[in-house]
This record gives sequence, C-alpha cells and structure tokens, in this order.
Amino acid sequence: MATVKIESRFTPTHLKIIHNFGRELLTTPRIPVATFHRTYKPYRRRKTTDDLIRDAFHEKLLLGPYLFCNNNLEVYLLEGDDIPFGLYEEKKKNPKTTTVSVMSGDWKLLWICRGASTLEYANVIYPTYPGVSKLENLTLNQKGKIMRDPFPHCWDDLDWKIYNEMRSIRKYSLVKIGEKLGYSWKTIGKRFRKIMEQCKILLSFFPDGYLFYDDVLLTFETKYEIGLENALQYIDRTTYLWKLGDLILLMLHIPLYESQKKVLNRFAEFQEMGLIRHLKVSTPIRTHSGVV
Repeated sequence: MATVKIESRFTPTHLKIIHNFGRELLTTPRIPVATFHRTYKPYRRRKTTDDLIRDAFHEKLLLGPYLFCNNNLEVYLLEGDDIPFGLYEEKKKNPKTTTVSVMSGDWKLLWICRGASTLEYANVIYPTYPGVSKLENLTLNQKGKIMRDPFPHCWDDLDWKIYNEMRSIRKYSLVKIGEKLGYSWKTIGKRFRKIMEQCKILLSFFPDGYLFYDDVLLTFETKYEIGLENALQYIDRTTYLWKLGDLILLMLHIPLYESQKKVLNRFAEFQEMGLIRHLKVSTPIRTHSGVV
C-alpha cells in the first residue's frame, strides 16, 4: 500500500522554476543563475532565484550536470544465491569503478567500470514537469533500436585531461582548470567547446529530492527501445537507462507514496503482451556512484 506523500517545502511554482533551470543546463550547462534570472524573471529579486537554485542542488532535486562520452565502459551483472557485500566493498575501492550496487532479487550486483567498451548506450532521461503520465500507466508504441553512443574522435591528451577534469561541469572555472593543467583559460574554453560537441549532458530532476525515492533495477530485451525511452520523458522524474547488447537496464525511481507493485505489474503486463522479454527485477541495497 502506498504511503501518504510528505508535504514538500517546494511548491509546484518552485518546482517549475527549478525544472526550467534544468532545461537551460541541458543546452548551456555553465549558464549563470543571474542570466537565467534575467531571461525568465521568476522573481523580482535575483537573490530569491539564487537561493531557490542553491537549495535545489543541496536537496538533490537537481543532480549534475555531468559530461558523458562513451569511453570504454564495461557493465557486469552478477546472479547468485547470496548478497555479495564483500564483493561490493571490493569493487567500491577499485579506482576503475564508476558505479556499483549490491542488490536483492534476480541480480545481486551491478558493476560499471573502466575497461573494454561493452556499454553501448547511456541516458539520464530528463523528465516533464508536471508529469503527464505515470510509470504504472506506461505504454510502448514505437518500435526501434537505440543507436550506440559514438566514441569521441580526434581528441588528444589535453582534450582527455580537460574532459576528466570537467566531468562535473559547474564545479570548477575555466581559469582553475587552466591553472591546474598549465594552459590559459581561453585555450581551455576553446577545447571545452569542441569536447562538448561530442558529449552528452546528463542531468537528473527529482521533484521530491533524490533521497525520497526507492530505486528498482529492471533488465529486459525489447523491440520497443525508442518507444520506451520516449515514454519515460513524460513522467515527472528522471529514469536511468543503459544498453548492453540487446539488454536494457532501467533504474526506476519510485516515490515512497506510490505503489511499486503497480509499477512492476505494468512491466509484467508488457512481458505477457510480448512487448518485452526476459524481465528481471532487483532492488539496490547499497550503491556507490561517481560520475559515469
């Protein structure tokens, strides 16, 4: 049974402003809040806008933005009878690890790390707010395979250094990165713009705050990959999607006041209708994640 929703201090008006700021970050990830304030004029005082955006990041309504390119990432899924807490701790300390989750259910461990290029595609799906659909009412109407993320081309050592230093795009200024790498901020900025053209911007939006959702990992195969990705844009919070060969990995985020049972039943119905196959369900217990 779903629990009662806890009233948030963020009103629907607040959330719409935060969501709009996220939309701007997807195209201009280093946009100053002052520029956003001048363009949208959400409040009379700029400080009010500054405070709202600061709180949105602090309380994890927005996570990111991060740079992403398909740079030699491997994905491992482990089955078994026991939950491998020891293996989780081992992988967490591995410098090649980007994400590791220990889980209960069909899969016991998810591990994403630097290595061979087996991860074909990754997306952090930026949602609609207010949402126009729910996970329990999801539909799959469009067939089609998601294309592999391209590997960056014509990058030299400096490009890769800038990429690695600026994965968390808003964390450091071009001046700071230039000082660290021994180049002018103009050189860093020129290179960074070239890098951006071959990268995705990954940004999460969670209207209740990330910590107020339960994670559920689904894996399956489907001929409706494009339809699935498109449908997930119309719910009100981010979903993480990875592709490994023909296998789709979907990390759903279900608020505590909604029914997991109804959501999982919807995917079971997809399997009964022949829209997906080989469905497996797992619940993350502990997760360690850096910038993928």
